[in-house]
Amino acid sequence: MEKDIIDYVRIKAEKHLLPLLFFLALLKNE
Repeated sequence: MEKDIIDYVRIKAEKHLLPLLFFLALLKNE
C-alpha cells in the first residue's frame, strides 16, 4: 500500500519535473 503511494507520487513528480528542468535549461541558454 505504502509503496503504491510512493510510486504514484514519484510518477507525478517526474511528470512535473521534466517540464521544469526543460524550462530551467531554456533560461540558462538565454
